[in-house]
Amino acid sequence: MIMRNNCIYIAGKVTGDNRYQEKFASMEQRLTELNPKFEVVNPAKKIPVDAPWLLAMFCCIRMLRHCDWVVMLRDWNESRGARWEHNVARRKGKIILYENQNGELC
Repeated sequence: MIMRNNCIYIAGKVTGDNRYQEKFASMEQRLTELNPKFEVVNPAKKIPVDAPWLLAMFCCIRMLRHCDWVVMLRDWNESRGARWEHNVARRKGKIILYENQNGELC
């Protein structure tokens, strides 16, 4: 696998969260400020709000596979889709960072 080391995918709860776009945008901004050379993939900006769940997940998994890093937002474990993304990331050997309850990445 070729590692670019500068592509980061954001994963977290979307369904049932009316503020998901704000949450994903906030993390995108944090990561961009951390290193402007990062290519941050924010699926909340790329997937239409009215996309069927399965189609949205297909698109998300496709985007995730092109990234070397995955950031799991603190609520990821509450989401069937984010758990799926996490499993794919682990199987593909991605570097996974987790946002803790204090908003820190570890």
